[in-house]
Amino acid sequence: MKIGLILECALDGPDQQVYSAWIRRLVPQVQIEPSCAGNKKRLVAEAGSRATALFAEGCERVLIIWDLWPAWASKGVQPDAAQDIAAIEASLRAAGVTEPCVYLVCIDRMLETLLIVDANAIKSVLRVQGPISGLRHHRNPRSQHAPKSYLDARFRAAQRGTYAPHVHARQIAECVDFARVRRASPDFVMFEQSAVQTPCAPPLAWLP
Repeated sequence: MKIGLILECALDGPDQQVYSAWIRRLVPQVQIEPSCAGNKKRLVAEAGSRATALFAEGCERVLIIWDLWPAWASKGVQPDAAQDIAAIEASLRAAGVTEPCVYLVCIDRMLETLLIVDANAIKSVLRVQGPISGLRHHRNPRSQHAPKSYLDARFRAAQRGTYAPHVHARQIAECVDFARVRRASPDFVMFEQSAVQTPCAPPLAWLP
């Protein structure tokens, strides 16, 4: 199977690294074709043209994955997943995308919201034997409003410098217990279903 990913990160960014690693764990012998927009605004505007290109390159399904809370969000402005989805669907329609295997997956709040679920995965990356101040499993990761800051604090507490997404996100992801993150995150469940569901369902969007 060949799966296309439309992401808001730059090429080889943390999103691409993490979601590709997880899909490879979920789907044996998969080929992954990333299309990295560089930011959320371009992802939304170019979703249709990028999906068209990925299907032309032989992808059997396309996942469009973005964070609900982008770093550039204006203070005081609440992001709206329904608005994001409507704009992406409009881009797909404008480009004439009719394939059923297009999945929209909005992550509330961001990639790191999924990574903080499994404390054991974080500890494996930190390579610390004893307890780490503040490190715990997150049964409701959305309640942690600053997951990057949480990870940064845990790295500092373990005397491992600071959390670097381009280095550490994939390392944590590769150690994550899928059973634990499934229980804690409906966003991850939607991501997993989008990657493995056979045959494809009609166009599907996940509203956090």
